Amino acid sequence: MRGVVVGVLVAVGTASAEPTLRLETRGTCDLAALPSRVEALAGREPFSDDAATRISVATSRVSRGYAARIARDDLDATRVVTADTCDALVDAVALVIAMALPTDPLPAAPAVVAAPPALQARDLDPAMEVRAAPAPPPDRPERFAIYGEAAARDADGGAAIAGVRWRARARSLAVEARVDGADTRAIAAGASVSSRTMAVTLAPCVHAGELAACATATVGVIRGTSEHLADAHDATSPLVAGGARIAWEHGLVGAVALRLHADLDVRLTTTHFDVDRMPVWTSSRFEGLAGIGLIVRIP
Repeated sequence: MRGVVVGVLVAVGTASAEPTLRLETRGTCDLAALPSRVEALAGREPFSDDAATRISVATSRVSRGYAARIARDDLDATRVVTADTCDALVDAVALVIAMALPTDPLPAAPAVVAAPPALQARDLDPAMEVRAAPAPPPDRPERFAIYGEAAARDADGGAAIAGVRWRARARSLAVEARVDGADTRAIAAGASVSSRTMAVTLAPCVHAGELAACATATVGVIRGTSEHLADAHDATSPLVAGGARIAWEHGLVGAVALRLHADLDVRLTTTHFDVDRMPVWTSSRFEGLAGIGLIVRIP
């Protein structure tokens, strides 16, 4: 976890006994614990729904953690703090607000108080009089993505895959088209039989970081052709399969990421190609496939 220790010069005095601020919160993080943490730092209850001065805290997700923008009605200034987690961000915000609370005249000399080591803050100032840099824009989550892959099958030959994906948070749904290379079997001198698969796959997935687990449902056709056989004709057979997939994606640059996946399918249909009523090619019940390619994410 990233963090810095921020040394802050604050005055040690007796805080005003009456609540002075009206707290408003919104955004990504749950700030329910913020009032109690400010009270623990300030030594008194700082907030009241009837207070004239409003302090607002807006949280958002940023590329390297979370950010909070803090503003007060009576000051033309804004504070921005960042942290790796929402809990650490609550501590950082509590520290900023506690330092901004009014105090009575000071009977004692200033003392140095260190912020918790897990916090990260910018330009902290007890009076909140210096305007901080604006918060980084929040990450824009992926909504759609397109991808292309080259794949290897456990049978001879490879495959080309192109797909489009819709995603909402940790769930996604992809539709992809697949064309296999020809699987050719020699059956006699100069004669052969070839098969080629063309299919469409639907893949709903659940994502956790860079990993995803998916179910797959595939429909398509297997087309058989022959060469140098008398009275031969082409044949087409339906393909229906279901299976599972494990995928991994790693960002390369901008919206482009490397994509790897491994599939295991169970075919619900069986295809035979015969020559003179003798089977020369039969589809397997199970099929494994591994692919590598690039995916472009579209916010």
